[in-house]
Amino acid sequence: MAEYILLTLSLGAMYLLSPKFTQSDQKRNSFVYICFFVGFYLLLALRHPSMGIDLRYGSYEGYLAGFREISRLSWDEVLSNVPFRNYERGFIIFCKLIGSIWVNEQFFLAVCAAAALIPLAIGIWMISEDRLMSAAIFLGLPIFCLLYSTLRQIIAIGICTLAFACIRKKKPVVFVLCVLLASFFHKTALVFLVAYPLYYLRLTKAMRVVSVILLPACFFLRENLMLLVTRLLGISIQLDYNGSFMLFFLFSAIYVIGFWLSDDQKPEQNGYLNIFFLACLVQAFSGIYNIATRMGYYFTLALIFFLPSLIGNAKVSNERTAARWTVIAVFTVIGLYFIYITSWSISYPYYFFWETVA
Repeated sequence: MAEYILLTLSLGAMYLLSPKFTQSDQKRNSFVYICFFVGFYLLLALRHPSMGIDLRYGSYEGYLAGFREISRLSWDEVLSNVPFRNYERGFIIFCKLIGSIWVNEQFFLAVCAAAALIPLAIGIWMISEDRLMSAAIFLGLPIFCLLYSTLRQIIAIGICTLAFACIRKKKPVVFVLCVLLASFFHKTALVFLVAYPLYYLRLTKAMRVVSVILLPACFFLRENLMLLVTRLLGISIQLDYNGSFMLFFLFSAIYVIGFWLSDDQKPEQNGYLNIFFLACLVQAFSGIYNIATRMGYYFTLALIFFLPSLIGNAKVSNERTAARWTVIAVFTVIGLYFIYITSWSISYPYYFFWETVA
C-alpha cells in the first residue's frame, strides 16, 4: 500500500504548502484536484498488467488478449456486425484505434485509464461545488476499483459523468448522446437514461418519507420482487445469492441523513437525492444478483455531487470546515481500504510494469 499512501500524503502536503503559491482556496482546491487525477492516472498507467482480474494477464482470454486479437483484425472486420466475444462495437473500434497506433499492452492500459478518468474529472470540474471533496468521494466509492479491471464499464461510467453535467446544464440532447456513446462501451449504461427525468422530478417531504420506507421493504422482499420482475419482462436470470448487503445499508443511511439535512431551496439537492435513491434501491437486490450492483454504479455518481452541496448548507464556517474534512478523510480511508481488500481488482499489492511478478 506504500504507493497509495505516499500519493495520498503527497496530496495532503500539496494542499498544506500550496497557499504559498496560490492566492485563494478555490485555486488551491483546483490545484490539488488536478494533482489527484494526475497521480492516480500515473498509478493506473504504470501498473503491471497482472493488476486487474479481467485483464487475464498471460492468458488467451481477457482484455489484454482481446486487445491483441482486435489489433490484428482488418477495419472491415472491426466495423462489421460480426460479434467479438461479448464486447460492444464501440469498445472494439476503440481497441482497434489504439492498436493502429501501437500494439502494446501498457499503452493500451494507459489509454483506457485516460478514457475513463478524463471525462470523469471534467464532469466533476463542471458542476461540483467542492471538487476536492468530490475527488475523495470518488476514491471511496466501489466504482474506483473498476479502473483496474472492468475497463469497458468504467469508461462508460466516465462518459456518464459528463452526461450528469448535461443534466445540470439542461442539455437533454447532449445528455442522450453521451449515454448512447457510453452504451457503445458497456450496454448497461442505457439505464442511466432515466437519470434526466428523475433529476427534475420534485418530491414532497411525504413522498420522500415513503421512499425511505420503500428501501427496507424492497430489501426484505428482494427475492420475490426480482422473480416478479423477471416474469413480467419474460426473461430468465440466475440468482447468485452472493450475500452482499453492507453497501446497501451504507447508502441507505446516507440517503436518510441526506434527506434530513437537505435544503428545499436547492432544487439540485432534490435531483441528486432522486438519482441516489435509485442507487440505494438497486443495491437492495445486490445480495442475490451481482449484476444489480453493476447496474447501480451509474447512479452512485450522484453522491459525488450531493455531499459537497449538502455540506455547503452549513451556515457556521467551523461546522462546514469540520464536516468537509471529515467527509474527505472518511472517504479517503474507505477508498484505501477498498483498494486493499478488493480481490477482483488486484489493486494490491501494487507493481509497476517493469517489476517482475511471480
